[in-house]
Amino acid sequence: MVSTPLPLEGALNVRDLGGYETGRGRTRSHVFLRADNLAPLTQKDLDFLREYGVACDVDLRAQLERDNSPDPLERQPWAQYHSVPMLDQLNSRDFADKFPDTMGQVYLDLLEGGGSAFARAMTLLAQAQGCALFHCTAGKDRTGVTAMLLLDLAGVSRQDIAADYAVTEQYMKVVFDAQCRRMEMDGIYGKEYLYRSQPQDILRAYDHIHQKYGGARGYLARVGCGEETIARLEQKLLG
Repeated sequence: MVSTPLPLEGALNVRDLGGYETGRGRTRSHVFLRADNLAPLTQKDLDFLREYGVACDVDLRAQLERDNSPDPLERQPWAQYHSVPMLDQLNSRDFADKFPDTMGQVYLDLLEGGGSAFARAMTLLAQAQGCALFHCTAGKDRTGVTAMLLLDLAGVSRQDIAADYAVTEQYMKVVFDAQCRRMEMDGIYGKEYLYRSQPQDILRAYDHIHQKYGGARGYLARVGCGEETIARLEQKLLG
């Protein structure tokens, strides 16, 4: 089973984390949505999300990204908007830094250097009343690691977590192809991996937290999530 995008006109990769098998049943729907850039959402899209139950929006993008593409949910009276910036070396810094060797390394850097941001994001998701959405620009990297932590906390299999991450490449193909062309027009070649969601990259992050922290629960506890927050996330995910 792989989640499919919600029927929105302005975003390609807004997906529910519900429906995944665990040892305690399936993850619940209408609880957490992972998403890409929301700036192009239409009024019809916003009405759909409101009817879907979205009441909380955790924006993982940096200030530069927010300035370039304002999040329309920030202006909606029915959604609580929260900015929790995470730096991913790429979109958040407009490619100002040296390109990483692999996306897997980016995810390790996120986990080890962004613990406080993950703790803040998870606390907000745990406290949300109604369906909570979290997103970055492509819905692949910062969003992908956040989704990995939630799904692992629920007990979703390593294989299904990898599949949930990998399918972004399929749904975002039009956007990713355009971004690759833009880079080539700027004289940058051989960086297609930046716009791919290869399973081995998220599995590198998954294996890292299991080997070093015993899994998502241990990682979240280490970065500052209290037991009440972790228990609340599990309850929301599994009922």
